[in-house]
Amino acid sequence: MEELVALLQHCLSPEEAARQAAEARLGELKAQPGFAAALARIGCSSGADAAVELRQMALSVLKGFVNSGGWLQGGVTAEEQEAVHALLLAGLSDPTPRVRTAVGAVIGRIAKDEWPDRWPGLIPALAGHVQSGCPDRMAGALRCVQIFADDISDSQLPAALGGLWPTLHLVLQCDSRGAHQHFRARAMAVTHSLLSMLRLRVGVGAPGSREQLAMVLEPCLTVCLGIFRAASSVAGEASVGYGVQIHTLRTVTLLFQSFPTSMIGALDAMLPELTSMLRNGLAAFEAQQVRGAADAEESAYDSDGTPLGFDDCVVQLLELIGSLVEAPRLRKKMMCEPSRQRASVARGTRAESHRATCL
Repeated sequence: MEELVALLQHCLSPEEAARQAAEARLGELKAQPGFAAALARIGCSSGADAAVELRQMALSVLKGFVNSGGWLQGGVTAEEQEAVHALLLAGLSDPTPRVRTAVGAVIGRIAKDEWPDRWPGLIPALAGHVQSGCPDRMAGALRCVQIFADDISDSQLPAALGGLWPTLHLVLQCDSRGAHQHFRARAMAVTHSLLSMLRLRVGVGAPGSREQLAMVLEPCLTVCLGIFRAASSVAGEASVGYGVQIHTLRTVTLLFQSFPTSMIGALDAMLPELTSMLRNGLAAFEAQQVRGAADAEESAYDSDGTPLGFDDCVVQLLELIGSLVEAPRLRKKMMCEPSRQRASVARGTRAESHRATCL
């Protein structure tokens, strides 16, 4: 263990010769039993003496080890794999966000090969973390789920959707204000990733895909409508509120673009809320851009670099409205709405388009 720690420290050295020598030695140690577990212990250890950079390096080397095939090609026993699984799941509750992300990346990479056959307890464990109520555990598990959802295979989607959706739905139903906003934004981003893959399965007529869509569509739309209705209450506040709106707008846009026939029935409920968001955008625009009541530039991105600002919300809102206009079935439905509502949406769209060009 001491040699491994020293080698990881040399990998962080600015001296190229030291780095190359350490990397060469690490390559030799890969064949030794316990190599993966030792890296996991270093990466998931916490305390005053555990340097964050060293822990990130250990997890990076572990991920590279998995990528290289050493994890599955006989170098790691089943007992060691179980030990690594346990260490990584515990590491998701680390108080350091960078470490949680690194742990989640390793779990996501292992899960790509092992889940669900060789790691059946992964999704229940992640769900338990998310539902624990502990902020660090929730944040780490949701980050891991996001990484996992972005990289799963087509064959893994049915089990992933069935296992993750109930927990995602619980998070999305949390109170619309406060600390849970960040978790709701993350959960909606995961929902978008899963629906993106489900769209492909429905498009090729994969068995069971229509049933999977029916399982999530109505509750997802109910949550999205609730988020849109609460949008006025966060207008002009911290940009984390816009993060929830942005991811929700992206998800609803995907649904309207991918499943216009299934979404026709939701249009009556959506149009008033979208009109309201357009109107509320004026107050936010005046507060942030005219009166300078909030500095959008200071908090316009989340911890992953995802845009969360007011202008990004406007872009997503206009993209959603554009998708409604472009789809023949939806456009025909909109043309059948009362003229007053159509005029209201049109006025709001033109006004907000003008404001967006001024940002």
